[in-house]
Amino acid sequence: MNTTPQQHQIELKDLSAWQKAILDSSEYGIISTDTRGVIATFNRTSEVLLGYKAEEMIGKQTPEIIHDLDEVIEYAGILSKELGKPIEPGFEVFVAKGRLGIVDNREWTYICKDGSRFPVHLSVTAIRDADEEIVGFLGTFLDLRERKAFQANLRESESRYQALFDSANDGIVLGGVDAEIIECNPAASRIFGGAQQQIVGKTIDDFSPKYQADGKSSSDKAKAIITATLNGNPQFFEWQHTKLDGTAFDAEVSLNAVTIDNVPHWFGTIRDVTDRKKAEAERSLLINELEKSNTEMERFTYTISHELKTPLVTISGFVGLLQRDAEAGDKDKLAGHVRRVTDAVGTMAELLDELLELSRIGRIVNKREKLELGELAYEVVETCLLYTSD
Repeated sequence: MNTTPQQHQIELKDLSAWQKAILDSSEYGIISTDTRGVIATFNRTSEVLLGYKAEEMIGKQTPEIIHDLDEVIEYAGILSKELGKPIEPGFEVFVAKGRLGIVDNREWTYICKDGSRFPVHLSVTAIRDADEEIVGFLGTFLDLRERKAFQANLRESESRYQALFDSANDGIVLGGVDAEIIECNPAASRIFGGAQQQIVGKTIDDFSPKYQADGKSSSDKAKAIITATLNGNPQFFEWQHTKLDGTAFDAEVSLNAVTIDNVPHWFGTIRDVTDRKKAEAERSLLINELEKSNTEMERFTYTISHELKTPLVTISGFVGLLQRDAEAGDKDKLAGHVRRVTDAVGTMAELLDELLELSRIGRIVNKREKLELGELAYEVVETCLLYTSD
């Protein structure tokens, strides 16, 4: 049975009336029209989002009032090519697919009563009666502002992460449970001495010697470390790696677990510490040399202190003898004792010169000298005889 357009309008209004409570509780904006595009229903969400009251829109306006004309014109051209027939800019742009039984889903910019704009996702379908005759159209739209903001923040976060990933000085690698490298940053490429495509797809074994410094298998150790990481235990350790050309280098490595698409992965940072290790070894060698030098200096100081006392004792002793010689007028003994004092002063001068050489100990080589033991013994005996004879 055929019905008149007036009957269709009454039926659409009746439909909106009994469903009003449901429509107003929806988080979606819902707008229905008759076949000419005149708005028949305008739910509460549409009022809140667009700023219009339902009485301002129902029976008075078409959805064109809330659309950007440039977007309408653009979509009319797209539909004309897609459907193979001219679609004029206007209400037909929104319902052309609906007339063909196709749901039209598209993003649009909606214009509020105050002139402000926001993005929406609009879905338009045809409303049909029991005889499958189109009696109107139903549009449901979702405010995309929060989603767009979230996506923008996500893109910004991804950009920041990518910038940090690319600019990091430490090598960064991402791998799976089988130790295969899935992704690496430019620093990792430099550390391993190859292009990114030469590193991705390889495993940790490909960048490790057969055995680590402790004699354990690199492969076995790597598997144990990765397993512990994926079980929720972050790892920090030293590792001997190899470059693509086989050159070995020492590294500090930290591993943490990350979940990507519900699949566990490990995320590692690698720092080449070869230069630091070399510096530490040189520092240790220098400290040992300084300790050795200090020990030798202590021995020298101990020896020189005794050596300096000897001429002082000699001088002190012979000064007393000189006084007695002078009082007794014994010129022969006086001359001998003066010679002894002079020799002691000379000895002390030599010792002081040696102390000056000590200040340049790092720049000189100690010279060995031959000494006649007999001469030394004779000198000691002669000195003792002088003391006893006097």
